[in-house]
Amino acid sequence: MKSLTKLNISPSMAEGMSAVIVAGDWMEPRFPAGSVALFSNNRLAPNADLIGEVIVGETIEGFPILRTLMAGSKRNFWDLHSEKGEVEHDVVLVWAAEVQAVIMPSLAEKLILRETESESDSDD
Repeated sequence: MKSLTKLNISPSMAEGMSAVIVAGDWMEPRFPAGSVALFSNNRLAPNADLIGEVIVGETIEGFPILRTLMAGSKRNFWDLHSEKGEVEHDVVLVWAAEVQAVIMPSLAEKLILRETESESDSDD
């Protein structure tokens, strides 16, 4: 399972949102490697309302995920679908949040660079 990198975002950019940088090609073409997925800070236990939605979440083992959520074989077990057609069956998730927006890699690189520059400026 590829890792997601948490990204700090400016409150003025997306209040109440969190962001992760997508790694790997398992969600292409919708979420290319290097893109940024924005999701709500309301990290709740997954539920039937999220079935069929692309979510960011965390497995019970502590792994961050970005996948399409589908019902598993039992209650509170979820199937996680990649855009490549791969499915992880019966995964237990601690929390899940629907992806609200995606920023493509070319723009994401500029935003990440600006974020890094402003962090180093504040270190002085």
